[in-house]
Amino acid sequence: MPLMKSQPRWVVTLIWGALMFSVVTYAVLAHLLEPAENPDPTLIKILPIIGGAAVAISILLRKFLLLPLRQLSAEQVAGPAASKYLTRHVISYALAESCGVLALVFRLSGGPLQTAQSMLLAALIALVLMKPVAPAIASGRDSTFPR
Repeated sequence: MPLMKSQPRWVVTLIWGALMFSVVTYAVLAHLLEPAENPDPTLIKILPIIGGAAVAISILLRKFLLLPLRQLSAEQVAGPAASKYLTRHVISYALAESCGVLALVFRLSGGPLQTAQSMLLAALIALVLMKPVAPAIASGRDSTFPR
């Protein structure tokens, strides 16, 4: 298979790996950096809610955004549907990773480390669940989530 035909999946896998690494980096930073001494109570209350919503929306959007593309062959994904394939994956990954960013902001704003770790774990689990998979090749298999 020429490089052009596998390029969209390779790019998606590269982006997915980079976002996984960034969430791990956020976890290390949240552990090492000192939080603010006077936390803003409103921020401390709202950031975990927003982060949890971002993870939930990313999983739901992935299922529904990729639904029309799940029956495409590898050749079709590399051809006319390549931009949709890439864009839809990146949107779902970015939403999941945003929970990790919010966890770091939460921790640096003075939030408890345990809550920040929970948010980071949620982002990491969501990204693992959304691992890039090959398109179904006329088999009727739903390749949106790995089995």
